[in-house]
Amino acid sequence: MERIVLIGFRGTGKTATGSILARRLRLPFIDTDSLIEKRAGKPVADIFAEGGESVFREIEASVVDTLPCAPCVISCGGGTVINYRGVYGLRQGSTMVLLTAQPATIHERISGSSRPALTALTEADEINHLLSERRAQYCGAADFCIATDDKSPEMVADEIIRRLFGGRVSDEKQREALVIIDGMSVPEDTKADLRRRVTVRKRHPAKRLCAIAGNPCMHSKSPQVFNRLFRDFGIRYHYTFFEYSSAEAILNLAEILELKGMSVTIPFKEDIMEHLNRVSEDAAAIGAANTIVWCGDERQGYNTDWLGIKRPLEATCLDFNGDSAVVLGAGGAARAAVYALQNLGLNVVIVNRNREKAKSLAAEFACDVGTTEEIVDSQPAVIINATSVGMDGTSTLLKSDQLHANTTVFDLVYTPPITPLLREAERAGCRCISGTEMFIHQLCEQFRIFTGMQVDSDIVREILR
Repeated sequence: MERIVLIGFRGTGKTATGSILARRLRLPFIDTDSLIEKRAGKPVADIFAEGGESVFREIEASVVDTLPCAPCVISCGGGTVINYRGVYGLRQGSTMVLLTAQPATIHERISGSSRPALTALTEADEINHLLSERRAQYCGAADFCIATDDKSPEMVADEIIRRLFGGRVSDEKQREALVIIDGMSVPEDTKADLRRRVTVRKRHPAKRLCAIAGNPCMHSKSPQVFNRLFRDFGIRYHYTFFEYSSAEAILNLAEILELKGMSVTIPFKEDIMEHLNRVSEDAAAIGAANTIVWCGDERQGYNTDWLGIKRPLEATCLDFNGDSAVVLGAGGAARAAVYALQNLGLNVVIVNRNREKAKSLAAEFACDVGTTEEIVDSQPAVIINATSVGMDGTSTLLKSDQLHANTTVFDLVYTPPITPLLREAERAGCRCISGTEMFIHQLCEQFRIFTGMQVDSDIVREILR
């Protein structure tokens, strides 16, 4: 037995459920708001009234730092996990359980509370605003989620216990999973581990799986990096490969195995969207998702590719606003590239062998279509290769005589690290950004979405060396 930490918005039943759960498991119960009031010597409402939210959060963080590591049940305040320091302290040696409820349920439960407002909005609007703002962090910090709308605290405690010590996968689901596993293009030891997970008693939920899904995806370095990060941050997850031809089958297997998170690569980033219950604003705008998190019955989709493109360009400290940029390609990666470049204020031109596909993408993002030959004359500030050309180590879409020294060339291909395009760009005197940088920055964001914790890009860079 280890610590069980209940997180979630006010009114989701953390304190009532936690006290019942602790009694049934014969563990101590700790309510962090009570500890905060004891440390401050005043009620929470007075702390907010006298010092504001910042003072409350500082006391809250210091309380989290002193929580016992021994087995117990802890109920946290609604905003505890928005502080990354708090998530790090709570996750160590714990199972994190997110309790959720619909906004209307929460409003009914907390109406008349003495807790001060955190915004100038009405109570109902504030609930909706804060839930939307915190959703990704709540789901990331949790090992599993339980909706409490139509359940008593006793029922929620029962469900937590079932999740902690649950039974076997049904025979029907086992058969379905084994067919998919047998058809995967992954090593035999990976198949053997997946088979064991569906045919033996369910593991403790904190030892959950994450995976990369694609066809192909065995070239990915994500498992190497994520498993090292999980180990170093004390998160008992394991990251594996799901290489299979059907996105729908992959999602079915993911739910049988109770995956926490999944990275999505070619060719599923766009098609996966129709299978998601909720998508982030960025993923919706790009029209592609490369990150999925499960929270209860919901599949939540995100796109971190665009941040993997934006952040390395920002690191050049160049002012691109108003300049032109060229995107080579018109697939899922190109969509993220166009979105990132427009976010940086660049005017984008799309170049693709299939001109009709380029026109379709350009129409969606209100940008232009060009040709490879026009790149020579336009002298763009940025060129991004968002195709797979160069992955073979020999092919390139542009030669050095088509490039200019004042251009930043960013190749999203990261295997090999120095692609033929980047070699040509070096010869032309261009600033070069390797696809490894995109991989690093998008993975850092995925790690936050999967775990609720931040990781510095230098740590990931060091793992890849």
